[in-house]
Amino acid sequence: MKLTRLANCTRNLTWETRLPSAEVVEPLLDHLVRQGASLQHPLPRLHRLTWGEHAIVVVGPRVQIRLSYLTPDDDRRHAAEAVFVTLTDAVRALQA
Repeated sequence: MKLTRLANCTRNLTWETRLPSAEVVEPLLDHLVRQGASLQHPLPRLHRLTWGEHAIVVVGPRVQIRLSYLTPDDDRRHAAEAVFVTLTDAVRALQA
């Protein structure tokens, strides 16, 4: 998995990664909910989790990390990396 900033987001608020496969989506969502995330399903196959003040949007293997606009400019990369680490740790735990 690799974290990248969305090219069209000039304020560093939207970041993206890809899961190893679509099969890991449901177990990952369950894991994150057990860790305290709030899950909504606004559309079929679209999952939106609230993680603290940030949001995680999952569509198939594509994951978008949407940071709160209240995150200070200088802290945005670090905040995105912290959410990314949570995701990668969860995926590793599920694959073990």
